[in-house]
Amino acid sequence: MIRMVIIIFLVLTVSSNALAQPLTIDEAVKKALSRNQEILFLKRARKSTLMKLRASNAQRYGGLFFNGGFKKTGEEFIVYPMYKDAFKEGGKLPFDDEYFYYNFTYSIPIYTGGQITETVNLFRIILKQQDLKLNKAINDLVYNVKNAYLGLLVLDRKIDSVRTGIAAMDSVLEHIQEGVRAGKFARVDLLKARAKREEFFKLEATLVAERKSAYLNLLNLMGEDGIPQYKLISYGFHRLKEMHLPPVEELLKVALEQRSDLMILKKQVQAKESALQIKRSKHLPQITLNAGYNGVYAEGIGFEKEYYSVTLNLSIPLFTFGRLSNEYNSAKADRDAALSIYQLKKQEIRKEVMDAFSAFQKAKAVLVASEAELSLAKEVERIERLKYLNGKGRIDDLLFAISKTVEAEAGLFSAKVELYLAYENILKTIEGDPR
Repeated sequence: MIRMVIIIFLVLTVSSNALAQPLTIDEAVKKALSRNQEILFLKRARKSTLMKLRASNAQRYGGLFFNGGFKKTGEEFIVYPMYKDAFKEGGKLPFDDEYFYYNFTYSIPIYTGGQITETVNLFRIILKQQDLKLNKAINDLVYNVKNAYLGLLVLDRKIDSVRTGIAAMDSVLEHIQEGVRAGKFARVDLLKARAKREEFFKLEATLVAERKSAYLNLLNLMGEDGIPQYKLISYGFHRLKEMHLPPVEELLKVALEQRSDLMILKKQVQAKESALQIKRSKHLPQITLNAGYNGVYAEGIGFEKEYYSVTLNLSIPLFTFGRLSNEYNSAKADRDAALSIYQLKKQEIRKEVMDAFSAFQKAKAVLVASEAELSLAKEVERIERLKYLNGKGRIDDLLFAISKTVEAEAGLFSAKVELYLAYENILKTIEGDPR
């Protein structure tokens, strides 16, 4: 039953692979970066913050406003008051039934205690935080796509190894069947060999199902809506043994200088400091300059007048029942809390760098051991095969040797992937060049 399912799957796989589009690891990364919704969101949020920064910076130059209109009433009497009274309350004139009025007002902040400067600085900090978040999202996505892609290649290699094992078992079974007919081998050997082949079929079915799930995960990372068929291109792990890292102290230094999440928290401390300064500036005097040019024209009585006014306004908070002081102390506590989180993140990064460094060293050692293991496994299988076919060995030893060769072949490829990903994890952890 298992073999029938696998045969059907293989037929479908071969037909779909014939139509499958080739996909390299770099192409998978490119597709993911162009479609990822989190990255698109961060880019749009950054654009919004940039517009707010420009708007806040424009507050330094004040603003010019125009106000004017035309009014008509049903009054039939004429009163000629002092002309300045005519401009009160929006230019209402009590002496004509129709008239035009207008005024230009320019207002500019002369001194705000640093509020505008700190607000602009705050938006610059937020903009930098969003740049850092975008960089981190890109780095994480690139690593996750590579991890998923190479994980699929590992599964493909395991499946190929199992199928190689099945082919080896078919060859052994053919010799055993001939030996049983000739009375050279016991029938129990034939049963054991068949049982081992069924184990390989079962393992193959498990790996095929696991690969399907992993493939869907890769498509999800790439932002695919449907389930297109891609043919993954095997990755050449060149110069793996030549990968070397500097001392862990240097890696830690780079990480503390480059890590986006740490820089985000650093900018958060600076943002809290700016917010604190804004609260502090509210205790200081505020000076505003207002300049206006006003005019009115009433044709019915031949009245036309224009005049200007300049106002320099000083505002000083004398007593606010502790409101401003409490707001300042609250902002100071927020700043101190952000500083504590920043220090905590530095400790977390130290541990992450140490763990990534240890994982890389372990992966290098595993690769060397895996190469030796495969070489030995192949030699043991060769010897056990000769021994058994010459009537001097046991079927159990031969079946075990075949299994170890299958495991060692898949293990070597897995070791190469693990070393490559360990190095990529170093890049992701320090967000810089380790060399």
